[in-house]
Amino acid sequence: MDRARPRSSQVLERKSLIKRRAPGTGREVQLIAANIDTGIVVTSCNIDFNIARLERYVALAFEADIDPVIILTKADLEEDPAPYVKAAQAISDHLGLLDHL
Repeated sequence: MDRARPRSSQVLERKSLIKRRAPGTGREVQLIAANIDTGIVVTSCNIDFNIARLERYVALAFEADIDPVIILTKADLEEDPAPYVKAAQAISDHLGLLDHL
C-alpha cells in the first residue's frame, strides 16, 4: 500500500498553477500553489503602495489563470484616496475590481 497515495485517492488535472524558477543556477521549476480560482491582492493607500508590485501580482495571477481581485486598505486614513484607486484601476480596467471605497 502506498501511504502517500491511498487507493481511494485520485489525481486531478490542475486548473491553475503558480510557479517560478527554482533558486540556483538550474532550470528547475518550483511549484508554489495550484487550483486557485481567485487571488486576492491587498495593498494599502499609503507610502507602502507600490504600483510595480501590484502589477507583478496581477500579472502572476493572469499567467496562472487565476482571477485577481485588488483590495485597497487604509483609504479612510488618506485625505484623497482617488490617486490610489486610479492607479490600481489602470492596471486592468477590464476587471472592474474597484467600485467604491
